[in-house]
Amino acid sequence: MQTKSASDKTSISKKIVEGTRPWSLPMFVLVLMIGFLLGLEKSRAQGNSLGYLALIAALATIGELFMHSGTNIINDYYDYYIGIDTPEYVNNVMKRYHMAFDPLIGPVKMYEISIAMFISSGMIGVIIALLGRPLALALGVAGILLGYFYSAPPVKAKYRGLGDLFVILSMLILEVTGYYLSTGRLSSQQIIVGLPLAMLIDNVLLANNIRDLGRDSAAGVKTLALYLGDKASRFLYVSFEAAAYLVELAGVVIRVLPLTSLITLATLPLAYTLGKDALTSDLVGLDVKSAKLVLIFGVLSIIAIIPAVVMH
Repeated sequence: MQTKSASDKTSISKKIVEGTRPWSLPMFVLVLMIGFLLGLEKSRAQGNSLGYLALIAALATIGELFMHSGTNIINDYYDYYIGIDTPEYVNNVMKRYHMAFDPLIGPVKMYEISIAMFISSGMIGVIIALLGRPLALALGVAGILLGYFYSAPPVKAKYRGLGDLFVILSMLILEVTGYYLSTGRLSSQQIIVGLPLAMLIDNVLLANNIRDLGRDSAAGVKTLALYLGDKASRFLYVSFEAAAYLVELAGVVIRVLPLTSLITLATLPLAYTLGKDALTSDLVGLDVKSAKLVLIFGVLSIIAIIPAVVMH
């Protein structure tokens, strides 16, 4: 009996991890770490030790993983609750695990798990604040609220055409937070740094919403894609792609980003292919391909920053 109980707990733990959409989480960590690394030179000049900065970075990464895991789970919960995530849709279209339909977890425990993750993220924010970064708690709470009310009432941003705005705001706050955790200072320049990935990450959502226009319309869900319509939404996807690279170039020109950040232009062929698909295809799989672009762009951004930090 004990062996079976331990096995069940292990199985549930694995399912919880699967339910967080783990493939999406690295995107958010990359945004956080870009801001953090860009602040390292100034932070070291302030006399902060590498051990201290490593501890802050580790705690921030764990807190971020809890935050967006909670966001993803609560989003699935409300998609189930309002009836747009059905067993048929999950199995045939989404083709991924959904906690709400798992008899070992179900919607009630699913909701409780998401809240536990948000609380865990907040507690880590308290620890970071006590370690000398007091605004970490306020920035973390802002991120948690955006994540929760992205789907939850009374705001229900996702279902009222505000989902894209919430995603972009969340990413910009995350970028600013990364820089603050490194330096102890807020910088409006980090908004410029964060915009390219923010727009590319929102394209993952946009690709989903364009694909789901019929389903969302039938369910009474008002996404931005539904307000704009199919053709305009596809054009917005391509516009976000173009804007992301233009802002990246602008960041290099005004020296908010190091010259080495031009390495991100290596992703242009992939971006072109995805933009072409967005304008001409049925969008099946475009969300996953868009996430791949985000990951490659983000990793190259990290690689570009490291030499600038090391040389100083």
